[in-house]
Amino acid sequence: MNNKYHLNDILQDNVSGFKGKCLGITVYSTGCIHYGLAPLKVKSDGTVANWEWFDETRIILIKTAKKEKILVPTSGPDMNNLHK
Repeated sequence: MNNKYHLNDILQDNVSGFKGKCLGITVYSTGCIHYGLAPLKVKSDGTVANWEWFDETRIILIKTAKKEKILVPTSGPDMNNLHK
């Protein structure tokens, strides 16, 4: 997948100003790419705000994520097979 942005990048919606860490990328069959941004801070009451999804054309890069290699998966469909 050749996206403009990547997982864990810090992105900002240029319309609303919403800023967050990219924790999800959805590529649609129509060619649209949406990025799921998790807010960087908790709400004033201590609860976590919901993710927001934005089209690639609406967001700008704030900070590129440090590239880390995950050697052992921590979740996913085959987690039960890791311990056999």
